[in-house]
Amino acid sequence: MQGSAVTRRLLGLGAVILLLAQANATQAMDAITLDIGGTPGTAYSAHWTVENAGHTREHHQKQGQVPARFSYNGHAIAGRVTLLSEGQLTLSVEKGGNRSRSATQGKGSTLQFSVR
Repeated sequence: MQGSAVTRRLLGLGAVILLLAQANATQAMDAITLDIGGTPGTAYSAHWTVENAGHTREHHQKQGQVPARFSYNGHAIAGRVTLLSEGQLTLSVEKGGNRSRSATQGKGSTLQFSVR
């Protein structure tokens, strides 16, 4: 009787440890939001990479218009956004409750970003 009670307790403890390990792994990967704003209709080109669980997923967008929003799950994001027309361009990157903001104006200007 004592042996089976000990076994049940060990199995229960093992399940708790497994759940905690899974929760820690999930928390390590955050939601990343990339907002491109500014003067409505302003044209831009962009290139960035998202690092997720040891893999890098690349995203290319040859040309877009303000406003735009992109969301990913990952550990890090890095890239650049280039203004293709006259107007103002703003960039906001949010991860884990922290936010980085940048702005530029003038055709050809570039914003580079990296968040880990």
